[in-house]
Amino acid sequence: MSSHSHLHAMPQLSFSGALRSELTRFVSLRSTWVFLGITAVLFPIGAAFLSAVMRFASTIGPDGKPATTPAAIPGTVYWQSITTTGGTCAVLFAIFAALALTAEYSNSSIQTVFVANPRRMSVFWSKAIVAAALSMVASLVGIFVAWAVVAIVLAPAKLSPMENWQNSRMILMTFLGVALSMAAFAAMGVGIAALIRSTALSILAIFGLTYVLPLGISILASVGTNLSWLESVDSVMPTEAYSAFLRAGIEAYGSPGWVPDWWQAGLILAAWAVALSVAGSFVMRKVDIK
Repeated sequence: MSSHSHLHAMPQLSFSGALRSELTRFVSLRSTWVFLGITAVLFPIGAAFLSAVMRFASTIGPDGKPATTPAAIPGTVYWQSITTTGGTCAVLFAIFAALALTAEYSNSSIQTVFVANPRRMSVFWSKAIVAAALSMVASLVGIFVAWAVVAIVLAPAKLSPMENWQNSRMILMTFLGVALSMAAFAAMGVGIAALIRSTALSILAIFGLTYVLPLGISILASVGTNLSWLESVDSVMPTEAYSAFLRAGIEAYGSPGWVPDWWQAGLILAAWAVALSVAGSFVMRKVDIK
């Protein structure tokens, strides 16, 4: 058999093999455990702080003195305490996912990856899926610990009753909604990293998209009534869409313009993840390595 035919006979790495390879690489990196550990811990820390503050506030009367009978804490606060640091964790998951790719471009190890698996789309999507899956697992760990913390802190407190549909929807958003949202932000991070391929610039882009741009739009919208339509633009930014999604349609969002319903916000967040991931995958496929 000629060497030419032998090369053609060599089996290519399957997508499942690419997934296993990426999972092995991710779990072997110290940065993975640092980022996932930080995010998993942030959930219970935020939950402990907010639930403790709300429990203390319920014991203070209108006159600023200790109340004879503690006031009831809104039932939504119980679930919101669990996810209070979700916005911060979402940004950290995006950065974690971006670093997993930009680090390979920085040290040129991406060339070795492409030699092992020449199908660049497979490389990209395996990284995105593994980063999203790890983000989901880490967020679920944090959420369950935060749930236990809130249950302990607010155990002596009285909670305002919620309707069954409200309670069921908040439970669904607290666990499944947050996990899916963290996966979406991780996918955004990989997409941004593939588009920019620079660690510093990718982090700046993530902060710009999640903090700076929404803040700038919000400030402009408050300048005058002629710019109030910008509030609708602000409501479809990733972090704002995440917040609306987690509110689950139970709490209204006060805005004179159009804002998405909670389920629409979830679709918008998914659209951000898909758009940035698809764009990043095509750039990785078409653009040469620097």
